[in-house]
Amino acid sequence: MTSNTTDIINLGPYNVSLTPGYTTVVNVGNWSGTATFFSTGQTIEVAVECSFEVTPVTCVESCFASTTRMMLANGSWAALTDLTTGDMLKCISDVDSSVVDCPLTTVRHVGHSTAFSVVALQYEDAHGVEQELQLSKTHYVFVANESLGAGCNTQLPAGSYVEAEAVAVGDLVVVFDESGCLLVTSVTGKRWDTAVGFYSPLTSMSTVVAEGLVASSYTGGFGFTHWLQHIFTTPLRETVESDRAVVDYADGYHAYSEAAMGLMGVDGAVLAGQVEAMVAQYEANGGTLSRAELEAIFGLEL
Repeated sequence: MTSNTTDIINLGPYNVSLTPGYTTVVNVGNWSGTATFFSTGQTIEVAVECSFEVTPVTCVESCFASTTRMMLANGSWAALTDLTTGDMLKCISDVDSSVVDCPLTTVRHVGHSTAFSVVALQYEDAHGVEQELQLSKTHYVFVANESLGAGCNTQLPAGSYVEAEAVAVGDLVVVFDESGCLLVTSVTGKRWDTAVGFYSPLTSMSTVVAEGLVASSYTGGFGFTHWLQHIFTTPLRETVESDRAVVDYADGYHAYSEAAMGLMGVDGAVLAGQVEAMVAQYEANGGTLSRAELEAIFGLEL
């Protein structure tokens, strides 16, 4: 959006004193321009005359909007902004597709107050209440091939991980409720929007429950499938990085993710060979990979 108006902004309490009529250049969030301070004391009001434009960024990692609620291991809900690495969440097992508890191990991309483009998917939760999940366009969502049978189901049905922008109204998705049951429902609406603030949480398992919906921790970035992303992030998944609050992570990419950006410039045929070597090593190790092994395969410093 673009504005060329004069606005009055209350900057809140500051322990400073300014002379009325003093003119200076200020930057307030997305605002910048010449401001005239016309009051003194702890509350400062400024008249800002400027032209500004806010362009939403695209989250390359698998980002959820900052207000997204995650289901905790005890069945309660907590917004991403209230989580700490090490917190136990409800996840889907990568071994048998059952519901399990798993730790939040790190956050790979952070934009505390950054506007970013989202796909907003609407669906009914396990209680028949309309819900919405806002996530980056290439973030994988689990789409079921068929409905589940009657009763309390505790394992995912057959299905696949689809990028959010490719999910269509009517597609079957899976929701989870506090009683521990999975239910297949359908997407009732889809829209594009802009959200402010995003996080890319990583857990030891590949799949989490966000706003009641079963969704991946990964994105289609680098052309990697859900499972290839899971293998590539093995060193970050296997160890809880710290006991840091999500809101205390610095804006920007985790060093591991930033280093991985180097893959975007690799020749397609070369990258395909590296990916094949990664999968072979992962399987030879019995389902694990060290940081050193990945660095040797891809020629990166992770």
